[in-house]
Amino acid sequence: MVTLLGINISFDRLIFFAAFFSATCLLRIVSRKSKHPSVYRYSALLDEAAVCGLLVARLGYVAGHMDAYRAHPYEVLFFWLPGYAPLYGLAGGLTWALLRIWRGRRTHTPSLRVLATAALPLVIALLYLSVQTWENPTGKDSQIADALNNLPMTGTDGQPLILQNLKGHSIVVNLWASWCVPCRMELPILQDASQRLQKSGLIVVGLDLYEARSQALAFASARGVTYVIASPIHSSETTRTQIDRLINFIGSNVIPVSIFIDASGKVRAVLPGILSPGTIDDWVRRYSASARERNAST
Repeated sequence: MVTLLGINISFDRLIFFAAFFSATCLLRIVSRKSKHPSVYRYSALLDEAAVCGLLVARLGYVAGHMDAYRAHPYEVLFFWLPGYAPLYGLAGGLTWALLRIWRGRRTHTPSLRVLATAALPLVIALLYLSVQTWENPTGKDSQIADALNNLPMTGTDGQPLILQNLKGHSIVVNLWASWCVPCRMELPILQDASQRLQKSGLIVVGLDLYEARSQALAFASARGVTYVIASPIHSSETTRTQIDRLINFIGSNVIPVSIFIDASGKVRAVLPGILSPGTIDDWVRRYSASARERNAST
């Protein structure tokens, strides 16, 4: 996640938009230098290929996460949320561009050099996004883990909840509040993931930092939430300090925020904003196996 002018933008989307902007600029520069007459035709073709690629990337991602989207089919249309398959998008965009070139070959002769040069940033960006793994946690991720582990809190049953005691399980800690509209939208996604992925060792913890424990529990219960609802123990200055540290390490006090902790206790992902239905599935697939291997080796 990158913050620009106070706006949180996911790193993958930032890469895509930067690549698209670079491709558009390259298209115009190369076309003018080559004095090719079809610069505007190619510009429109690039726009069409990008839109087609985004649609195919979205549909390809949904097809690979049918279990997650089956309970939330309308969220397929929420294009601003995470959930794209870069390789599907690359294939879809290139296929569309080649079909358009082939259909229009009789009316104008395409300049493959112009097209290839312009498309290069997009191809590189999509290939990079398709193979990146983000396996190495940063120092800030370690600080987030320490802040969560040192934050005194209680679970749904009123007993102390210590995240370190849950090692061996994948954990999603979701920072939320009942007055937060995006948080309310996330509740069904978190509930569904908690039930579907329970056999995979997933534990979902909804951590309300801002409201009384009774208020958070009542709100969650009224909406059928069965995963753990946690609240800080607001009885000491230490608790307030740990909450401030956690918010500072995350880099924003805007909620919701979802934090994925693997089975070895390491923070692997921090996602400000609303989850897509397939996000937690991706985290579990990507990080659970490697965490179990590390635990076995130790």
